[in-house]
Amino acid sequence: MTLFPEDYKIDRLRLVHRWISEGFVHSKDGKDLVELGDAYFHELVNRSLIQPIDIGYDGKAWGCRVHDTILDFLIYKSTQENFCTLLGDRSEATHFSDNEVHRLSQLGNVGRSHKMDLSHARTFGTFVHTKQMLSLESNALRVLDLEDCCGLENHHIKSIGRFPQLRYLNISSTRITKLPEQIGDLRHLETLNAYCDLLRELSETV
Repeated sequence: MTLFPEDYKIDRLRLVHRWISEGFVHSKDGKDLVELGDAYFHELVNRSLIQPIDIGYDGKAWGCRVHDTILDFLIYKSTQENFCTLLGDRSEATHFSDNEVHRLSQLGNVGRSHKMDLSHARTFGTFVHTKQMLSLESNALRVLDLEDCCGLENHHIKSIGRFPQLRYLNISSTRITKLPEQIGDLRHLETLNAYCDLLRELSETV
């Protein structure tokens, strides 16, 4: 949850599917992974580690926010252990590691560029228009979350096939009008979120 901006409304299913794609949720006794991930989510709610929002008729939250104090602690621990790398964070400083990057999230605009080893990156997400994705090369990438990246257009994901291990792709709320042909090459893709107002054409390979 450190990979989302401050006060961001995190959709429950978005979070759960990302956990699954990263391999954080393991099946027990054949239990459905989404149900198990949901259980993890609500356990965090019960422990007051996240704030539930949009409570449904069944009493379950459709999303959450992270309290500032908890978020500060999560950011500190995550960056200290090189669990994730954050660019353009809430304080406009950069949590940056010289080690190889495992999970990268661009939360805001960054004043200067950084040279990072992204060859082993498993997760990449951005909430702003960025050139970082265009140069991203990682055979290990499992999660590509570009929701709310308003500057994202068709050519940015044209070569999506270069991520053969991709399991989760989210291009919702972007300017994408057509899914790329190479999306059919993603043999491990489990989750595709493409709720785009401008999307008019699916790829024949889907």
